[in-house]
Amino acid sequence: MGFKDQSPTMRDIRTGVETRNLRAWRPDRVPVESIPGHKATSAATAYINKNAMPTILLLCLSNVFMTYAWYGHLKYLHDRPLWQVILVSWGIAFFEYCLMVPANRLGYGTYTGFQLKVIQEVITLVVFSIFAILVLREKLAWNYVASFVFIMLAVVFAFGFKAPQPMP
Repeated sequence: MGFKDQSPTMRDIRTGVETRNLRAWRPDRVPVESIPGHKATSAATAYINKNAMPTILLLCLSNVFMTYAWYGHLKYLHDRPLWQVILVSWGIAFFEYCLMVPANRLGYGTYTGFQLKVIQEVITLVVFSIFAILVLREKLAWNYVASFVFIMLAVVFAFGFKAPQPMP
């Protein structure tokens, strides 16, 4: 009996793939049974990733900085020279990167790269919509709402079907 055979079975809830390889086990995946009040839904031990929520929160915070870096000057710095606006925007964007990079690193594996991008785009639209309405005082027209609905359909397609396996 080899070392691989002694390792616990793990099921990736994103792909549904079951593995017995200890190298594939990651400490950021916890057994569902360890979550109070939660029961496993299959005979194999199901795992849930504890990095999902921190990833989403970091992406939300980074998008607040991104929105102010890209669009805040339209409201607050419109009377300044362009070079000053660029410097201020880059200074704000630094904090966006300080949150976005860890969010993507933490979330990769829980989500695919494509899924991370779709999540980021949806969060961007939500944050920008709030910003445009509250800060820029713009109205949300029906055609913008319709376009957001179609982008939400992208989320359905990105998460509603089994993700392809990574290439070796």
